Amino acid sequence: HGRGTYKWADGDEYTGDYQHDKQHGQGRLIDAIGTYSGAWFEDQRNGAGKQVYKNGEVYDGEWLNNAKHGRGKHTMASGASYEGEWVRDKHHGTGISRNAEGEVYEGEFLNHQPHGRGTYKWADGDEYTGDYQHDKQHGQGRLIDAIGTYSGAWFEDQRNGAGKQVYKNGEVYDGEWLNNAKHGRGKHTMASGASYEGEWVRDKHHGTGISRNAEGEVYEGEFLNHQPHGRGTYK
Repeated sequence: HGRGTYKWADGDEYTGDYQHDKQHGQGRLIDAIGTYSGAWFEDQRNGAGKQVYKNGEVYDGEWLNNAKHGRGKHTMASGASYEGEWVRDKHHGTGISRNAEGEVYEGEFLNHQPHGRGTYKWADGDEYTGDYQHDKQHGQGRLIDAIGTYSGAWFEDQRNGAGKQVYKNGEVYDGEWLNNAKHGRGKHTMASGASYEGEWVRDKHHGTGISRNAEGEVYEGEFLNHQPHGRGTYK
């Protein structure tokens, strides 16, 4: 009871406060995994404390019953890190995760994974802002990348459902998607003013639709594999 140092036979050592024969208050523990300095409650890490691991990792933040719980930052030896809310050793709540390649996710987490709303920035400048489900882009979101900007529905990291893709070359597609391909009904307008509006199958005009070229000529009718095929009218 009070201040003291306890040394175990295996080399572990605790120096700090005791209360009724328990590590309780402020203290430092050196053991097989590294060094913990901070608050204790009845022999367990509880409150604010810093754990420096022998493998080069560092956690500085709040603890509950020996688990990371509350707010804290965990930095890996590689330089990757997570800073934010924790529940029982897992990223849970809001936080910022950085990997060793410089990619950053900022947003909501559930059970150690991005889940909810968030923004992911890749090292090459690509950026997604929107819904996540179990570490996948899922729901509504916007992706800005090398080809342009997509705003719309996602399903497991792919464009699925209704969405609008504005390409950097001036083209625009507004319509339905399936697994990152134009599929269903939609309109694609070229920078020249030419357009196609109608049915799509895996990125091709397929079904019924209306095609207009830059000179104002119009074909309305059936398409097969990106070409007029079947019944139609050309003006």
